[in-house]
Amino acid sequence: MDINPHISTLDFKFLITIFFIHPQIKQLNLLAGEHRRSEFTKINPRCCVPTLVDNDGHNDFILWESKAIMIYLAEKCQRFGHSLYPKCIKTRAVIHQRLFHDASELYVRILDIANLAFSGVNPMITVQHKENLKKALQILESFLEGHDYMTGNSITICDFAYFASVCTLVHFGYAISKFPCISQWYQRMKKYEGIKECDEGAQEFGEMIKGKLGNSFND
Repeated sequence: MDINPHISTLDFKFLITIFFIHPQIKQLNLLAGEHRRSEFTKINPRCCVPTLVDNDGHNDFILWESKAIMIYLAEKCQRFGHSLYPKCIKTRAVIHQRLFHDASELYVRILDIANLAFSGVNPMITVQHKENLKKALQILESFLEGHDYMTGNSITICDFAYFASVCTLVHFGYAISKFPCISQWYQRMKKYEGIKECDEGAQEFGEMIKGKLGNSFND
């Protein structure tokens, strides 16, 4: 069962706020299995959230995987003059690298911990869990050394993707103070529009995980 939709939907919510997009949002109860009902699997056989259905007046364009949706929306909103997804091919390559790292490394480590929390009685974070997470965060720390944001000194879409992951960790009870560059970047990101509202979703989920795992992150 998918138990960790919050991270993958948070970065999507950040962008629709930043770009002043007002989509029709349909909430699914994943714990109740609504994402596996036929009306949704016809749209997305992967059964994951978020899923975007963009109608241009003629046809439905369907896209899932939050990072792909972020790139699509950033590209589509270029006409509004946004700089979150610059035209420079090298800058975009770095943005993509960061997004792929989040999806394949940091997000996966967080998901491992979330799955552990729901795995049974008295779940405990292992030394291996902590080490895997530490390695992923050390890479983030290296991205931010000498820079304000993940790709340099200008904010891009990958900062919102990483914020979704990091704020979830914070609400899990993880002490990001161990990583000074990440800590400073985290405070810097909190000033942006839409962060507060989306952070509340991460807090709700994080408190649920923290209630199951206690303070074992920092033991």
